[in-house]
Amino acid sequence: MTELKRIIIQGATELFAKKGCKAITMDDIAKSLGMSKRTIYENFKDKEELLGCCVNFLFEEMDKEFDTWNKSDNIILSFLVYRDSANSVMQQVPKDFFADVRRYFPKLSAQIIDTRVEQDKERTIYLLEKGKKEGYFLPELNSQVIAILIQEVGRVMCDEDLFSKKQFKDNDIFFNGFIPYLRGISTQKGIETVDRYYHLQKSTK
Repeated sequence: MTELKRIIIQGATELFAKKGCKAITMDDIAKSLGMSKRTIYENFKDKEELLGCCVNFLFEEMDKEFDTWNKSDNIILSFLVYRDSANSVMQQVPKDFFADVRRYFPKLSAQIIDTRVEQDKERTIYLLEKGKKEGYFLPELNSQVIAILIQEVGRVMCDEDLFSKKQFKDNDIFFNGFIPYLRGISTQKGIETVDRYYHLQKSTK
């Protein structure tokens, strides 16, 4: 990939994440980057191709976080720290971003996101098994079932028909929607990790 393409992808990704994939036009991207629209079209056939590259860019950033969790000796703590980090991809991208890609670009979604969902399920299974060996997750649980349920919990938490941005804060949805589930699949060692982390967070505010 050329440096120019990388610059365009990074700039477009920021715009798509801030204002949504439907609202942003190629004119908006060109203006934001201080270059002509022609330059962008010389590198990308259309908006959908550019958006696809942006989605892949986000996934690459998520893969870096996965590698960090994989190397950690405390899966739960590593996840919670990255989840609250300002540099975390999860914090930079609105919770409805991928839902909007599915809604407005179904072909792109089928080509990229649906494949990624299956890959993420397999990675979740791997992390669950790793967490079991480390003593953080209950050993008797079926990791395949848990991985699917985690994905579904995530979808529910991102459903703005259930949790509108005007009424609910993202942190409240995560704390009340996912943390009880995380504690439920954890051993006492895992539960203590979760509780200790949130106690420290609260004590610093």
